[in-house]
Amino acid sequence: MDAVRFVQCLSCGEQLEQRGGPGRRKEYCNRSCRRRAQRRREREALSRPSARFGAGAAERLQALTNQLVELGSRDAPLDQVLGGAVEVSAAVQRYIAAVVHDAREDGQDWDAIARAAGVSASSARSVWSQSRLDELLVSRSAPPYLGSPPLGPGRAGRGGPGGLASALACLHTSSRASIAEIAGGCGLTAEELGWVLSGELAPPWPVVRKLAVLLGARPEELYGLWLTANECTCTTAWPSLQTAAHHLRDHLRGLYLAAGRPSLRQLQWPSATTALEVRAVLEGRRVPGWAATAGIAQGLGASTTSVRAVWQEVHYALLTSPDPLPLTGKSTQAPGATTASGFLIHL
Repeated sequence: MDAVRFVQCLSCGEQLEQRGGPGRRKEYCNRSCRRRAQRRREREALSRPSARFGAGAAERLQALTNQLVELGSRDAPLDQVLGGAVEVSAAVQRYIAAVVHDAREDGQDWDAIARAAGVSASSARSVWSQSRLDELLVSRSAPPYLGSPPLGPGRAGRGGPGGLASALACLHTSSRASIAEIAGGCGLTAEELGWVLSGELAPPWPVVRKLAVLLGARPEELYGLWLTANECTCTTAWPSLQTAAHHLRDHLRGLYLAAGRPSLRQLQWPSATTALEVRAVLEGRRVPGWAATAGIAQGLGASTTSVRAVWQEVHYALLTSPDPLPLTGKSTQAPGATTASGFLIHL
């Protein structure tokens, strides 16, 4: 008999019965919830930063190329040289996928991309369809840098490139789901999922979103960590006050997950911040000022660099909103509302 576990609907937050075995995993209660979620994603897409992969893919290609040159210069065994060449070839394809992705994000049409690539527009659409781009951007036949550490000294912190892996590992531990079950649900091999959880592979956003759903989390809570892991440069329109406040709440929740969901009372906070106030922020009942936001990030072991950009969205919205919320004041939820997705916080 297939194992049964419960996940939360991505639209209304109600619990869904999730059975093992083949077939698509449930994400929504019904078609109405699915349609509401689609409309919400379309609205949020207008204010969501667009991620860029070209620079990161070029750096990975350069690192693999340098290592191949090193293998050749020291007369390494043939199998190692050929293996390195295969890795470089795959990295070239990932780089091409990355720059095509970035061009599409910049608004270039398929005719322009086809002219640059010297192919027909129909061929360009087929070769670099969204599903194919996602596949190329996540596919790797060996860990990046051929076994070299992907994160330099001091860069694997909870708010840095290692933060996404830490948050996913925390969610995986809480879910009690097997590696094979999760990998199958998001289209990865067990080995690739291991690289993701260890921080050696930063997958595209669609894969991270599927992982969040499978692990019972809201994808929005991992989005800021994903941007940092990919070292994305982002462009965005200024969001509404409510949207900006939700972005900040979700970003701080991501840092809390990356820290391993610690007890808030056992962490050190700035003198003007208490564990109860931090919980109110994570629950969406308070919108913090910059000093409190920075203090929460530091208390969770993260850098303030990435969270500052998110907080500035709130600050700008406060300055331009006709009816702003106080920086340390009102709830972003209706009275009596439950925390979105039942986000677990240890006080």
